[in-house]
Amino acid sequence: MKKLIALIAVLSYVPFAHAAEGDWTHSGEFRLQYFNNQAQGFNKDAVDANDQFIMQRTKLNTTVRAGEKMTFNLGLVHNADWGSNADQFPDDINDRGGGTAAGTDGRANATNNVLTVNEAFMNWQVSDEATVKAGRITQTLGDGSVVSSNDWEPVAKAFDGAGLIYDLEQVRVGAFGVTGGRGYNADEDFANKIGAFYGLVLDWKTLPSFLKMAHLHYIMVKRDEAQYDTTTAGILTLPKEDAQRIGLTVAGDTAGVDYKFTYAMYTGENSTGGTKTDIDADMMDLEVGYSMPAVMNLRVHGGYHTDSGKKSTDTDDKQYNGFHYETYKNAGLMDVVGWGNLTYMRAGVTLSPMEDVTVGLEYLMFEKTEKSGAVNGVGGPLAGAVIASGGTDDEIGNEWDLVVTKKYTNNFAIQARYGMFEPGDAFATDDTFSQWYLESKLTF
Repeated sequence: MKKLIALIAVLSYVPFAHAAEGDWTHSGEFRLQYFNNQAQGFNKDAVDANDQFIMQRTKLNTTVRAGEKMTFNLGLVHNADWGSNADQFPDDINDRGGGTAAGTDGRANATNNVLTVNEAFMNWQVSDEATVKAGRITQTLGDGSVVSSNDWEPVAKAFDGAGLIYDLEQVRVGAFGVTGGRGYNADEDFANKIGAFYGLVLDWKTLPSFLKMAHLHYIMVKRDEAQYDTTTAGILTLPKEDAQRIGLTVAGDTAGVDYKFTYAMYTGENSTGGTKTDIDADMMDLEVGYSMPAVMNLRVHGGYHTDSGKKSTDTDDKQYNGFHYETYKNAGLMDVVGWGNLTYMRAGVTLSPMEDVTVGLEYLMFEKTEKSGAVNGVGGPLAGAVIASGGTDDEIGNEWDLVVTKKYTNNFAIQARYGMFEPGDAFATDDTFSQWYLESKLTF
């Protein structure tokens, strides 16, 4: 009885101990996704042409305020691919990428039964204007066209580094440094090659009424030549890189018209085995919309995107590299093609036919920027029907995305989507890939 009383006394003290150490707040998310893919490799006769699966993600976030000027943030993520981890083995890493290696079938990367530390960083408010961040951080710059947390993915993209944010009356200035991934050299047993990038970001705060965002960034990328063992796919060699990225994004609205424009340059040089190649690439992305709130909250929009590609005769590297951009919301929702030697136009409409219900339809037309250049995939079914470089056809294909979202409460919604991708002449196979997608998301 004395031991029980002592235990109750200790447990009753715990909340007060936490309160003395800091103010703890919690948040999170629970998401279920159902995928049903038909002819996902653009070949309906393939053995794995049709597939359906369910993905689950749980996010838990904790913020600890340790005084007036210090906070600590911790973000944990758990993923489960239903049915693939029935024995509950505690370290089952399941590669669901879209590569051609054995064991991959076009699903997003997922870790099953593993609790991942997605974020762990501190905030220190040095003064009224200056704040320091350090640790593992998910971060989006501007509209996510160059650097994004990619939160739709099973695990959001996080960066290990530190930054200083200086808040002035008219502009917010940010400076940061990020440690890149490590590779290894063929003559060494452990990774000692390292890549990093550093940057300066300006976000204007005092803007005219028609302008809601004005963002400018300058990023320096420094990487040694390195190799990565991709196991079933063999050794991947990354060249030494010394490059700069400069980008500008403006967005706003006026009189029912909204717009967003991004331009990004990617210049510098890379080298492999001492052979140097100049980098000279760029990207432009534009969207214009018109809203009529009185007509079922109707909005119509159109967009244009183009980024540079490399011809077979080019000596410079003119293929645009998307860096850490938001992949899911760009170039269609089916994640077939990615930025790099890609030009496309899109048009769509969204409306709310009834309360808490939103319907959206978008059509996209994809082409190669340079006919003889290669096209990047996002990790979806593209690898099952490779668009080869050196071809004479530039038509990649067309995509339709129909999305219906029902909001039940402020923190719970269900979304259904049907997507259809019709491959063009640049594909080796020509069967239409279709996808049914259902998502439920609870935030708390």
